[in-house]
Amino acid sequence: MKLERKIIVNCGVSHVSASVFSQGEDEILTLLESGVETLRYDYSDDNLWLDAVVEGLGKLTAKLNLKGEAYMVLPGS
Repeated sequence: MKLERKIIVNCGVSHVSASVFSQGEDEILTLLESGVETLRYDYSDDNLWLDAVVEGLGKLTAKLNLKGEAYMVLPGS
C-alpha cells in the first residue's frame, strides 16, 4: 500500500500551524506530526501579517522538515 503525504498549513491571524498526514489507498488520513508558531507582530497593522506568517512558516519548515506541496488555509479577515 502506497502512502501519500499531505501537508496542511493553517495561517491564522495570531498563529500559523502545519500538520502532516499520510493517506493510503483506502483514503484514510492519519496525522503523522504537527506544529504551531505564534505570530509576533503589531496586530493593529494588517500589513505586517504576511511577514510574520513567512517567519512562522520558516520555523515550522525547519522544525517539521516540511517539503513539497501544501494545502493552505487562510484567515477570512
